[in-house]
Amino acid sequence: MEVVELRIPARRLQIEKIEAIGEKALILFAPSTPVPPERLLGLIRQERGRLRMVRDFLLEARMPRGGWGAVHGAVRDLLSRLG
Repeated sequence: MEVVELRIPARRLQIEKIEAIGEKALILFAPSTPVPPERLLGLIRQERGRLRMVRDFLLEARMPRGGWGAVHGAVRDLLSRLG
């Protein structure tokens, strides 16, 4: 059920893939994403050290320790801030 909760905002933001690897999440946006570049840059500035663009359309986010519940909550929060 928790993964499904992430799919709805991910589709709305035209995110093609979310992958959690250890303490990092990779979020791949479609080129047609409605997320304005200014919003993304603003979040990266606010979260300096936690968020960074790896390459075009690929955002890397450091995730909290504490298992799937903590990661799920952090990804859900990030998606809501992007939308």
